[in-house]
Amino acid sequence: FFFFFFFFFKQKTAYEIMPSLVGSEMCIRDSPYPMNKTDKTAHERYINYTQEFYNCPKCMLNYNAVADKIILRKNTKTGVVYKDDPTIMAWELANGPYPGNYSEKATNWIRAACENIKKTDKNHLVAIGNTGNLHVNYYDSIKLDCIDYGTLHVWPENFGWYNPKDSKTFDNAVAKTIEFMKSNIEGIRKLFGDEKKCKPIILEEFGLARDNRGLGANSTTQYRDQFYSTLFQFLKHYMDKKMLSGVNFWAWAGEGRPRHTVWQQTDDWVGDPPNEDQGWYSVYDNDTTLDVVRKYTRAFVPAYAVQDHTLKWSFWVFIGVPLVVVVAGISVDLLKRRKDDEDENLLVAM
Repeated sequence: FFFFFFFFFKQKTAYEIMPSLVGSEMCIRDSPYPMNKTDKTAHERYINYTQEFYNCPKCMLNYNAVADKIILRKNTKTGVVYKDDPTIMAWELANGPYPGNYSEKATNWIRAACENIKKTDKNHLVAIGNTGNLHVNYYDSIKLDCIDYGTLHVWPENFGWYNPKDSKTFDNAVAKTIEFMKSNIEGIRKLFGDEKKCKPIILEEFGLARDNRGLGANSTTQYRDQFYSTLFQFLKHYMDKKMLSGVNFWAWAGEGRPRHTVWQQTDDWVGDPPNEDQGWYSVYDNDTTLDVVRKYTRAFVPAYAVQDHTLKWSFWVFIGVPLVVVVAGISVDLLKRRKDDEDENLLVAM
């Protein structure tokens, strides 16, 4: 799980503070982090391990302590405390907090964690960071008063819909993605009933591998470009109807390039978590995918920008061209200073 700063662009990192860092009872060094690609059960064991967080009161207290520490930290460059920083849009509780067999406990934790943040910081939005109605507690959790907007993640390959080495699976992957988005967006609208009461929704993660699952910047992106175009065009309908408030692709690598298949220290950060193939979902600065992003950025943004100049939070819209890489830099900064921190054990270890 991850605790995020969110400013139009969400950058997933390996800085885990929940539940891997939970004092003496659980520790990142002991967690079965799925680095071994030949072990097909590693990810399942890791998910099962993290779900035990919901049965660990001490873990939850440690999570709140880390959250408070970050929110109350003063930016060493600007002197602004994060809770007062207008360049931060929102706090996100976790990256895909799967409830597993603990749906009610997971929802209760979401409520408690969110209320704790709101008690400390009354200036920023709070989101959960969950995937969508694949989580059994999705609708219950998004209804919580302290949650300001909903999130969606869609991953055709990870969900088993697409094999980048078999182009025949592409059309089905697109159809499944469209079906998933429609089900979630319309499900949330139905949940709230009244349009004025419906919370904004952001598709904050989606991506597709490069052709034939290439990783380097010299590999083509024909299918990914087509996927982006089709998805953006479909979502524009919901954007125009104000049933969707933002779209973020995964993940911006820019000038970064993978040096190894599995991330190693001093390697460029190209967006993918260190346990995943580096470059898997990366968008490089020379990719034709950027032409697709630019096209739909121009198509999406004006519809909102000209209609609401008060910048109400429900109209904050951006396709995931990165403005800031929010957590990585801040977490590294914290790590550099941890020798000076009295609460060293609360900092995140990579």
